[in-house]
Amino acid sequence: DGGLGDGSQQERRAFIDEITSLIGPAPFQPVPGPLTREAIFTANARMFGGLIAFFLRGRAKIGTVLTRTSAIAALFPDAFGSRPLTAWTVDHYLDALRLGMEDHETDHLIVAFKWLMACLNEAGIPTPEIPWYAAGLRKPVIVTPAPLVGFADFDRALDTCLVLDTIPDDLRELLQIMLILGFWIGLRAKEAARLTLRHYHANPFHLIEVRKSKTFASTRDPRLQHTVAPPYLTRLDAWNARRLDAVGGNLDAPFLGTDRQMPPGSRNRLGFYDSSYLSSLCGLVLRCTIG
Repeated sequence: DGGLGDGSQQERRAFIDEITSLIGPAPFQPVPGPLTREAIFTANARMFGGLIAFFLRGRAKIGTVLTRTSAIAALFPDAFGSRPLTAWTVDHYLDALRLGMEDHETDHLIVAFKWLMACLNEAGIPTPEIPWYAAGLRKPVIVTPAPLVGFADFDRALDTCLVLDTIPDDLRELLQIMLILGFWIGLRAKEAARLTLRHYHANPFHLIEVRKSKTFASTRDPRLQHTVAPPYLTRLDAWNARRLDAVGGNLDAPFLGTDRQMPPGSRNRLGFYDSSYLSSLCGLVLRCTIG
């Protein structure tokens, strides 16, 4: 509960309706007219919109939907312009998998394509039997390490939060605060997302109580004045003060929260955001910043 639409079928339907307005009510149709690259790409893009709507009708968290659809979307420029999805053969799927393994873990990409094929099957489109785990289709255990985020990278990432058009406006500053919590204090995404205003102490000393963690042994009370540079500590204090004012002093409200109104009867009445959704957005910011 708590991600963008994760606790509300009404919100999910709103997203589906928005997608449908862009792609039409029947996205899984043959390519009309000549099979030009533009026509094929457009038809496949409409099917991809149908795939996102298919995901949203399920029970997967929004962060999971973002991650799995992005695994397929990354392949669009190179893999989706030569042949309609409805006519893909085993070789087309395996070629796309090989291409996608350059940027995604094999198992995760396989799941994304399995969801795609399930979506096509539901629309009455047959798909071939794919030997997903055939020899040579496994990503090596040792891969190139992800680039480390340096101080200059971090500052650029904060700026990227404000200009990246895929970031919702009401989450731009929230993501900046989340990045500060991760970079300067070392909080995991779920630890940051589950913080309440009760857990942040600006006086008499700066301290965060990390109580919702991966294991009991991971609970801790980092003292911020020892780890966070003064300009960012000032930002945390200012954010905390504004959040307290916004929620009328309710200490049980989320530290990483906004002014969004939750639907009546929601189990997530205080408006916590799903950690996988927020971490997906932070991942987009970092990829745009450091590649």
